[in-house]
Amino acid sequence: MSKPLNDRTAQLKECKGKLAAKLNALESKAKKENRKRGTRRKIIVGGAVLAHMQKDHAFASSLRDLLARSVGRMMDREVIADLLPATPAQASNPEQRHGLRPLVVCRIRAVLIVIGSRQASCCRF
Repeated sequence: MSKPLNDRTAQLKECKGKLAAKLNALESKAKKENRKRGTRRKIIVGGAVLAHMQKDHAFASSLRDLLARSVGRMMDREVIADLLPATPAQASNPEQRHGLRPLVVCRIRAVLIVIGSRQASCCRF
């Protein structure tokens, strides 16, 4: 005799749950391996680029300019400070020194002006 329909449904739902858990575990493992592979690729490419910088001064100069334009976060710039060009213009211009783009600087100034005017209007006696 065949099993009742409710028993078969429950059994299939249980199998579905187990398969979903296995699938999630495999997808998680694949994602983790892809992240490791991506990190390893970056390390290998970075090592090759740094080695080539020492051999080819034109390449080094181009890369320094690229890094100066592309790396904006201060904490990242501090890590690669030895790879960034040291120009007098950067030292005198705080926006460039901190890696801020002109549009961002304008927005920051606008926000500070608005905040300053609100504080001034709130603090009147």
